Amino acid sequence: MYPEGSGNQAGMPSRAEQGRRLRRTMLELEKQGLEAMEEILAGPAPPDPAEVADLFYDCVDTEIKFFK
Repeated sequence: MYPEGSGNQAGMPSRAEQGRRLRRTMLELEKQGLEAMEEILAGPAPPDPAEVADLFYDCVDTEIKFFK
């Protein structure tokens, strides 16, 4: 094993880079969820509670799968 600060092997990303990638991915997923909610709320009729619940479920489910 190599100490964490000794560089990476075979072009493997450092832990810091992995953290940045995970954060970017998580922010993109959150952005997509917010955009979907904005679309629902921008509609001419009041939002369907089932549609809002489905979106919430999808956001939570995606986040859970992301961290597995």
